[in-house]
Amino acid sequence: IVGAAVEKYEVEKAIKCSVLRPAAHCSGLIFSYKPLSWACEPGEKRIMQRSNVPAGNGPVWQADSAELYGDIRLHEGVSVWPNVVMRAESDYIDIGAFTNIQDFTMIHIADCPTTIGAYCSITHHCTIHGATIGDNCLIGINATIMDRAVIGDNCIIAGHTIVTEDTVIPANSIVAGAPGKVKATRNNFVANRLNALAYFDNGEAYSRGNHRVWADPE
Repeated sequence: IVGAAVEKYEVEKAIKCSVLRPAAHCSGLIFSYKPLSWACEPGEKRIMQRSNVPAGNGPVWQADSAELYGDIRLHEGVSVWPNVVMRAESDYIDIGAFTNIQDFTMIHIADCPTTIGAYCSITHHCTIHGATIGDNCLIGINATIMDRAVIGDNCIIAGHTIVTEDTVIPANSIVAGAPGKVKATRNNFVANRLNALAYFDNGEAYSRGNHRVWADPE
């Protein structure tokens, strides 16, 4: 359901199936989402609400093809790229400030929320499932982070890595393999922060319809 003017929706006869798909640009407003109750009996009304957040305090850009369902919390400067799917039916997903969620990434909850810190890059085709990721992390292409795994700050998870359930990765680690193991220790703060800021700039450009800002020599 998309629209800038509507703040409350009544969804009748909804049984564990409530969908809210936000618009990428809605008259200068970006939307956050409130959790839905799962205690409804068949035939009961379900109320689905969203609250308007000034654009300066919310996501910088979200692709029209991204699909967000349930309790999704997007902080300032977040960018959500094409064909991302996030589902939070019984818990919540929290995406920290200036983090980018890149094309075809899937984020879901498990028996716990999924939380991703600030200034992270979740790159193309990743799967994040009920995990906790710290600040300034880069999760490489097609990596999988599974239930209750914890990734410390300033980490790099190499492409195609599988971080299995309940794994704890210390801060400043470089992780690779299936299952993922720490291969080196290095503070990746600067490189990962710069990557996130580059995507923030790109997201701002996309919000203005400029898809070629990285080609600008300045």
